[in-house]
Amino acid sequence: MSAKLNYLFLAPGTDTDIKDSSYPGKTADLLIKLHREKIPVLPAFIARIAAVREYLAAGNIDALTADLQTRFTAEFGNNYLFDILVESDLPADYHYVRMAGITSDLIMRLRNFLPEEEIIRILQAQIKISAAGDLPAVSAPVKSGRRKKDTRSGAEEVISGFNTDEHKPPLFRGAKEAVSVLLPAVLQKTYEEHASLIITPSLLPVTGQEFVRGTFCAWNIPKGTAALSGQYTSARLKGKITGKLTGLKNMQSRILPVLHKINSLCSGLREAGCIISGKKFFIASVNNLYAVPYRTEIKFLFYRLKKGEITASELIKAVNPRRISELLIAQFEKKESSGKTIRGGVIGSTGNACGRIFFSSRKLSDAWFKAKNTGQNASFILALPETYAQDVPAMKLSAGIISSEGGYSSHAAVVSRNLGKPNIINNNLKFSGHFLSDGKIKIKEGDFVSLQAVFSEEPAVISGKTALVPPDIKNSGLPELLALCKNSSGPQILANADTPADARISAFFQADGIGLCRTEQMFFQNDRLPYFISLLLGKDDENINDKIKSFFTADFCSLFRSFPGKTVTIRLLDAPLHEFIPRDADRLKKITAELRRLKIKTSPAELKALTQKLHEKNPMLGHRGVRSGITRPQIYNLQAEAAFTAQILCRSSKVHLAVMIPLVGLRKELDFSLNGKKIEGEIISGVHDAAEKI
Repeated sequence: MSAKLNYLFLAPGTDTDIKDSSYPGKTADLLIKLHREKIPVLPAFIARIAAVREYLAAGNIDALTADLQTRFTAEFGNNYLFDILVESDLPADYHYVRMAGITSDLIMRLRNFLPEEEIIRILQAQIKISAAGDLPAVSAPVKSGRRKKDTRSGAEEVISGFNTDEHKPPLFRGAKEAVSVLLPAVLQKTYEEHASLIITPSLLPVTGQEFVRGTFCAWNIPKGTAALSGQYTSARLKGKITGKLTGLKNMQSRILPVLHKINSLCSGLREAGCIISGKKFFIASVNNLYAVPYRTEIKFLFYRLKKGEITASELIKAVNPRRISELLIAQFEKKESSGKTIRGGVIGSTGNACGRIFFSSRKLSDAWFKAKNTGQNASFILALPETYAQDVPAMKLSAGIISSEGGYSSHAAVVSRNLGKPNIINNNLKFSGHFLSDGKIKIKEGDFVSLQAVFSEEPAVISGKTALVPPDIKNSGLPELLALCKNSSGPQILANADTPADARISAFFQADGIGLCRTEQMFFQNDRLPYFISLLLGKDDENINDKIKSFFTADFCSLFRSFPGKTVTIRLLDAPLHEFIPRDADRLKKITAELRRLKIKTSPAELKALTQKLHEKNPMLGHRGVRSGITRPQIYNLQAEAAFTAQILCRSSKVHLAVMIPLVGLRKELDFSLNGKKIEGEIISGVHDAAEKI
């Protein structure tokens, strides 16, 4: 018989100087850390699996259970059961048994403190390990209200199903006896030798004594403030079951500092399972928090900076760049609506939105103007297989965009990011008449849907309404973060800004300049599109050219005034040319009429033929960028002249202007764009010529 089992016993008041702390598993490691910091963890027995197996093989199961009973009874009397956990460093090697030793009588008492569904899960988990064969069918718990005379609760059925001669589970023989049988059964199921066995007491309420079990955090997660928050999972305060936090007022001075210390040790926000029994307070578990609003995480980082727990450099490194945009978007009040959910796809642009869904730009635009004129809800979602320039006005009116073709660089994604609208591209979506489907779930045109497009969650289109809370940028922590970054020695932050409004927003957020102005976005406004299409038709009208140059010059001046003394990079036209021409018959007729007012003779048939001529299967590598400037040099000349004119008009702003020629693949392409060329007696000007002219 082995004389001794080496193990740790952690409890308030025991030695915190633990020399051997190399026990496998995250739970053992965390318990030892907390104990060293004198945090009142629930008393825990921790041993290595290999040592326990050897100890039990020598016939010491009674000695082990007697030792456990002696230690726990000294602390809690007979007011406990056992929780058994086996955990290694491998995620799959994890076994957990709650409330070993629960009895029929205890179940009746616990029904005042725990939901019946939880009791059933506890029972089934123990039965699955301790009893041979399959589990018997267990009825769902009976809901409150009228019930049949023969109907028994789910917990009672579990008990009766295993109180037969065929199934006599040891879980009804008391805590000590249950551990004697369950522990060897658990160890048999564990294949990893480098694992830890952790046994803790599962405390029970005692009549006449205050007993509280709950999950609490040192932060109010929704509000992003340092304040005690949480909920009871079970409580009996002054003889009444309650879910209010007010009963803990007398314990707050003890609980809150402990929770703050746990957050510091874990370097992040955590919630802790707490037990208050009489005048004793214990930490029973520490859990990660999921789906925490990013503004709360940013504020928590600044809280740690203020407390001196981290440096400014460490704060900046801890920021997740993919989640920064969440500070600028509305958040769902609840996680999801009760509707069906289509999950998956690519997030083209981040955000959340809710509104009625439409499958055409014209229908959405008509619905939007009607809602505005009648004072109704004007929040709509635009869903199309793919989008084009003709859809941009409707995209501006929409709350969010769904598309089924392309990816992160598609027209729908790029324009959505420019407009600040959420966008999901899901290649599994199919449009059929008035329905949108992923093959399983159908959404009807005109129905309400919610669009979830944030990097912390899986992209989702949810049928039904979901309330949204607008962003509070000033109190989001973002201004403070940007100011901190500005004071560091890091790289410059340059903005993507395609319009004067974009530039003003970028300046508000302290950008160091504009790294990319996509000038094609300036053409997408309704009153400007006809002028650009005239260039695609090959028309060279001086009045039209002057008009195009004037609105480019005005926009560039606005960009320059937003960033005095900074760098502004203007990218000449890059987008595929066919995207600018409307595709549906109604829009073709409308744009034809507008062109005729400009004295440009054309027809819907001619525009449709031009679209087909310009269309390419892979416009990302085809006739776009610098190659568009070579075939239609007039476009690049007008843009370059407007940029240099604006620089002169805004000379007091002292902007450092950079002109980008996009998608250059050959040296000849760059030479042509910069220096122009003389072809058959005709002089084609380049960017340098435009600069000299201005």
